[in-house]
Amino acid sequence: MPAGGAEGAGVGTAGAGRSSWRTIYTASFAILLGFRLLLTAAAAAPAGSMGNSSLTASETEAARIAGLPSIFRSGTRILFQGEVTIDGARWHHLDYKVPIWQDYAFMIAADYGVGYPEKQLVFIIRTMQGDTIGTLADRWQQDALALKPDVISILIGVNDLVARFPHDQTQAIRKFAERYDELLAGTFKANPQIKLLLCTPFVLPGKYTTPRWSDWVELIGQMETAVDELGRKYHVPVVHFQKFFNAAPPQAAAQGKVAEVSQPTYAEHRQMAAEWIRAYQAVYGPSAINTVKP
Repeated sequence: MPAGGAEGAGVGTAGAGRSSWRTIYTASFAILLGFRLLLTAAAAAPAGSMGNSSLTASETEAARIAGLPSIFRSGTRILFQGEVTIDGARWHHLDYKVPIWQDYAFMIAADYGVGYPEKQLVFIIRTMQGDTIGTLADRWQQDALALKPDVISILIGVNDLVARFPHDQTQAIRKFAERYDELLAGTFKANPQIKLLLCTPFVLPGKYTTPRWSDWVELIGQMETAVDELGRKYHVPVVHFQKFFNAAPPQAAAQGKVAEVSQPTYAEHRQMAAEWIRAYQAVYGPSAINTVKP
């Protein structure tokens, strides 16, 4: 279930096929990232072998991602966990601005895979449609700790709200924070050197969220507060995403004119990726490095 909402909230549905969707997502990610790595290999080809262009492929790529900070050590394993933030099924709508699989995590992986190939970074995706803090905790050992990551980015929470919306939200948020706290404590016990990033849940305007937009924004604000408190407790960075979708209150539209499944656009995923990198660099990355490698 995408992190922009859930069934009844305008952002996706959970079903019996969530395992197959995760498999498809992982395969799609590998294929697309593999294509980018093929470009990297081409960039390493001897000068002149790429034709008569005045710039080599590597120079062109470096120019495109100029300013990408060097924030990871060589061999770092980066794991993205929690909710899905993209629509894996185009048939939900015909809005071709909406990404399939190429979310902010993919953008980060692709840019760093191409920008710093010598670092041999490993990016792993284990996000799951419809994930809640409970389902995430249940699969944490197998889908997180067993993968031996150096960095774990967690985005979770909106589906915990959806299950009870609009009732019992105070209790839902309290239970969410308690279970999240237990998960983080166990993670640091298993690996005291782990680097964590906590991403706050978010919602987008949609068929179900727009009519009660102020209620959703208030609840997301409460979830942000809970995640911020955990960030302070464990001294880890918190990445805030909802601010990218609060520019103006959405306007109610005629029936059938608002997408049931609302997803961030490519441009919004790019903003999310930049925010993630900024938050990571502020706490873990070399603050003095502001440009792509020489």
